[in-house]
Amino acid sequence: MKYWQTTLMILLSITLLILSTACDSSNENVQTDGDTETDAEIQLDGDADDDLETELDSDFETDTDSEVELEAEEQEPVCIAPVQIRELDNNPDMTFDFGPYLMQPQQNSIIVMWHTLESYDGTVLYGVGDELDQSVSQDGASTIHEIKLENLEPDTRYSYKVRSAHKTSDVHHFHTAPGAEQGFNIVMWGDSQDNPHIFAKLVDHMVTMNPHFALGMGDHVSEGGEWPQWKERLFDPARAMLHEVGFYAAIGNHARNHQNWYDLMSFPHPEDNPQHESFYSFTYGNAFFLVIDTDKPYFSIAGIDTEISAFINEQVKSPEAQAATWRFAVSHVPGYAEAWGDAECESYGGDLAIREWLYDLLNENKFHAHFSGHMHGYERGQSGNLMTIINGGGGGGLDSWCVDLPQVSVVNYEHHHLYMEVGCDTVKISAYHMDGQKFDWLEINADDYGTIVDEGPIDDLPDPPVDPNSPTLIED
Repeated sequence: MKYWQTTLMILLSITLLILSTACDSSNENVQTDGDTETDAEIQLDGDADDDLETELDSDFETDTDSEVELEAEEQEPVCIAPVQIRELDNNPDMTFDFGPYLMQPQQNSIIVMWHTLESYDGTVLYGVGDELDQSVSQDGASTIHEIKLENLEPDTRYSYKVRSAHKTSDVHHFHTAPGAEQGFNIVMWGDSQDNPHIFAKLVDHMVTMNPHFALGMGDHVSEGGEWPQWKERLFDPARAMLHEVGFYAAIGNHARNHQNWYDLMSFPHPEDNPQHESFYSFTYGNAFFLVIDTDKPYFSIAGIDTEISAFINEQVKSPEAQAATWRFAVSHVPGYAEAWGDAECESYGGDLAIREWLYDLLNENKFHAHFSGHMHGYERGQSGNLMTIINGGGGGGLDSWCVDLPQVSVVNYEHHHLYMEVGCDTVKISAYHMDGQKFDWLEINADDYGTIVDEGPIDDLPDPPVDPNSPTLIED
């Protein structure tokens, strides 16, 4: 082969080798474009990806932290204290036989009731603040008017007035209930069945405390079947207060389980069981209340539940009760009582089923206090970790001390009412004579169940004033 031919063959071989290498490189580039890319590209892209991942991780962590914080806020809302002061008008409105009066104050609803001497229609005009731009009317005519206002704003002041036929009441006000983690103030009394002039003095003092709602311990009249007594002994003396303050109550033995109770009161109950209106529960602010009818079988018998004991067992364990900061039980009859009427002085001592069945159940489920009446006076004590208070000095003839019980620590047999400040961490319960003088108090802690933070009584009180012109007390 000639030289130039040899040279040409060498050049062709080199060219083919270069082309083959280029092809292989191209194939490798195609492969790496889909998979690994070059080292430089990997390094550059890796840095970029690291930066991107770091940024994404940072964003994710920030979002996650925000979500955790939001979830924590939802799970543990901040309690609001002190509570909002609610200024109340103390002006009795005589437009109708009695009322309007307020029942079942909740965050988004309230019930307005009043009584007319003849059967008429009924309308409530109401609105936020001073407005009266909304209205609700009842179906048909009646003498007892009961209208529910719904879709209200929580913790809000409303104005309202009621109308039947050609008459319209004065303008009054109500406040809806606060939120689930907000404290509040209430007034309480029991056994105002007699001596309405005494009960009226207690009411005058209770109004000055601007309560969020009022709670009755039963026996608001002497004979529940006597219609005039409901006006004379409850709705007239408390007329001005109940225009502006929502009302809850326990039924007492003197109501006689009469239909008047169920007609004049409005409490939560299943629509098909009006008798359930004498035992019920409700949540207000940061507290759960269980109201018990002790005039019917309220305890299990031989291990078998009655309708009321089954309800109690269900309620003390309910999510509503256990989620609340505070848990209170209310009934007319007490568990322990050192005083009773003279003729039966040593034969009572309190209700056996209350202290041996109910108190065990309330302690097991961390209820903080049990309020009652029935004994006409004031007694305070403790059963296990449960605070027990008899609040029966609303107007009935006072009872006499009989026997010393280790479960009772403070007694005072004068007419009185209670005022309870329900806060975020503590509850303070104070007792006042009808002259407005505080004579005892009790403060308990939410976190340290059963612990008394501070307490009375006040030992240097003057003797209660005696009005020589007041009518003779009615002894019941």
